[in-house]
Amino acid sequence: MTERAQRLRARLGERDYSARAADLAEGYDWSLYRDNPVVRQGHLMKYYLERLATPVYPEELIVGGIPYAEVDSNRQIMPDFLFPRERAEREALAAARFRQETGKSEAPDYDEWKELFYGSVNHGHIIIGYERALKKGLGQMAEEIRLRQRDPALTPGQKDFLKSALYCLEGAQSYIRRYGEEADRQAKDAPDARQRELREISHTCRHIASLAPVNFWQALQMTWFLQILVELESGLSAFSYGRLDQYLYPYLKADLESGILNNEQAQELVDCFWIKNGEYPERISDPGRGLTIGGMTGEGKDGVNPLSFMLLRALESCRLLQPKLNARIFPGTDPGFFLECCRVNRENLGPMLYNDTAVLEALEKYGYTRKDAVDYGLIGCYEYGLAGIERPSPMGAILNVGKCLELALNNGVSMTTGKALGPALGDLARYHTYDQVETALMGQAEAAAALLTDKIRLEEIRTALLRPQPMLSLFVEDCVEKAEDLSAYGARYSSVGVRMPGLAAVSDSLTALRTLCFEEKACTEDSRERLSGEGKGEIFGRFSGERILHGLRTNFEDDAILRAALINRAPKYGNDDDRADQTMAWLCKQMCEIISESTHPSGSRLRPGIFSFLNFLDCGQNCGALPNGRRAGEPFVNGISPSHGMDKNGPTAFLRSAGKLDYSLSNNASTLDFKVPPQVFQGKEGDRLLRGLISDYFEEGGMQIQLYFLSKEDLLRARSHPQEYAGLTVRVTGYSAYFVRLTPDLQEEIIQRTAAFLA
Repeated sequence: MTERAQRLRARLGERDYSARAADLAEGYDWSLYRDNPVVRQGHLMKYYLERLATPVYPEELIVGGIPYAEVDSNRQIMPDFLFPRERAEREALAAARFRQETGKSEAPDYDEWKELFYGSVNHGHIIIGYERALKKGLGQMAEEIRLRQRDPALTPGQKDFLKSALYCLEGAQSYIRRYGEEADRQAKDAPDARQRELREISHTCRHIASLAPVNFWQALQMTWFLQILVELESGLSAFSYGRLDQYLYPYLKADLESGILNNEQAQELVDCFWIKNGEYPERISDPGRGLTIGGMTGEGKDGVNPLSFMLLRALESCRLLQPKLNARIFPGTDPGFFLECCRVNRENLGPMLYNDTAVLEALEKYGYTRKDAVDYGLIGCYEYGLAGIERPSPMGAILNVGKCLELALNNGVSMTTGKALGPALGDLARYHTYDQVETALMGQAEAAAALLTDKIRLEEIRTALLRPQPMLSLFVEDCVEKAEDLSAYGARYSSVGVRMPGLAAVSDSLTALRTLCFEEKACTEDSRERLSGEGKGEIFGRFSGERILHGLRTNFEDDAILRAALINRAPKYGNDDDRADQTMAWLCKQMCEIISESTHPSGSRLRPGIFSFLNFLDCGQNCGALPNGRRAGEPFVNGISPSHGMDKNGPTAFLRSAGKLDYSLSNNASTLDFKVPPQVFQGKEGDRLLRGLISDYFEEGGMQIQLYFLSKEDLLRARSHPQEYAGLTVRVTGYSAYFVRLTPDLQEEIIQRTAAFLA
């Protein structure tokens, strides 16, 4: 890292982007477009972009910033474009449309099922068409909209969308141009060396305000401005860069070959871009800016290039949590690049690793063309998205698999609240075969998925009416051509992803029930007649369904023997034991099929993801005790990772278990947390050993892996002495964080997962 980059990195905490955005709303003429809120939205965006502060800080080479201090993640920065009356009218219209589309008499209060599922629509979590915008330039994009406006067949709604989008684009051009003016102003009094830089910054901004970039500096600067523009409209909500090393490398290659840049200058620009991504308040834990490197090209060749390595170096030297780097791996990947990814991972910064073969199979099975799918990138934490042609909404919904099993064992009634949340399909005391348990579980999951599908429909209708996104729609192909907002399915692909916390807990619970309740002694008519008799405690074998159900309802308070047996005597997923692993494979398959059979309002299918994000915490808190011995309220584990402490046969067995799942069914994402003993994988030999282990896992079909190099002792010391461990980074779920800034419950969970693996 150059001295300039070091100083910029050190001064990050001094940035002030309050930028008086809230004050600007007071000066807007709200009488404009009084009867046309869609056009008003774009005009308001233009008004803001013409007035927002445009600071150029000392020494920086990449400029631009927005009022992050005025927003939390996932909240829009611009003020609400609707009057209260309009909002109420649109809410009423959304409810009416929902009733019409579903035939329901009213829109249910879905909050009553919040323990079981959650359904919404992401207002971000997308990869915009950076490459397309860079090639065209904003001026050409504006001309294309003006040309589209001449179509006499446009409906009033289409005309409003185009007018609003054009206002956004004109505002964007003004915003970028004003940075050039500010750089010019500062150049007048700057020393010679800085004056030359400021003149170049001014030229860059004035150029890319209308024209396509012609060199690497301009392309990198425009990429950052595009990020700012969509975040201004929609908040810090996982707008991700996609395959930046692919679409920016042609500019870098040309500059290096022509002598415009040398490698050190290029790396400094990359570092400055990286540091810009670290510009946000500490209270915003995760803007979710994913960035993807490596992977195969459309021709099936290795996409790794010098920029891929520069981005890895920026991650390591800047040591910032954003952007979140992800690397795509396939059999043709440069072995040196793969090895470097393993080495950098030992610092707990990433990158996360993805298996191209498995991901592409899943995307193609879902219905994406190979041509579109091969350009996938990683969004936010783990989710897959196609750059510039898709609105995936991958984090929109949750289905609590643990709660589904709880309802299946308790006749549809929540053990934590006593409410009936699912159909009355029976309880564990009345099931006579293991198959009945599986049937009831799938029945509860299907009922929940049907309700979730309706909830998503309602949220899609509300989103289109209450939060259209004309700025974002500009950078998603087909929206302008269709003259349809992204929220009205203007993108080529639209759906919602459903993540599923609790998979390992449910899988181990099913294995325990089959092994300790049903397998050893079949239930006969005679034994069922003895339910009220003396021997009822042993009817189904070692433990009766009645006894286990009582243990679940009482949180095992009066049956420690039962809980110990459920934990210790039944096989557990994560040990290369087919008795447990096949249950996990079956469960993931069934849950993915239930979700993918559910229809999204656009006509596509919902996208299943076998991951949890942070919802392994809250979904666990909302779930009662389960037959794997887990007590009520305890957290689940993330994604398809084994339950803490249950993988006892080492890392090879751990990965073999995970390799038995059919990842082609999970086209939204999957998550496997691999806790690596630091003392085992050290130095170059450790990196080679790790690369071989991951390669074997990917060859067996594994889709994704994120690595943790932690010691329990370091974490305990960091919790006790936070001032001494301010820079200690850990993987939380799909993002890294400074350990000492995490909430106490997250700190404890990370300590437990680390201790369980290293025990």
